[in-house]
Amino acid sequence: MRVWVDEKEGLYRKAVFLVSSGKTARETRFDEYRPFHGVLSLAKMTIVDALRQGTTVVEYLDYEKKSLPDSLFEVRTAPPG
Repeated sequence: MRVWVDEKEGLYRKAVFLVSSGKTARETRFDEYRPFHGVLSLAKMTIVDALRQGTTVVEYLDYEKKSLPDSLFEVRTAPPG
């Protein structure tokens, strides 16, 4: 995965997800940010699937802050190399 961050604003602008061969699988653009409950958050992103030729636009209408237990997440380490 490669991520582009706006140095001035500190916001994510783009992420490219790669398969193990290095070929692009998906590219995500973080198109719009706006405040939700007083916190600047992602409001819209566009996902382009490079392997199956498709585009998805996701618009977030609201956020809810929640605490989640660590047991919901699986920790993986990257393979060497």
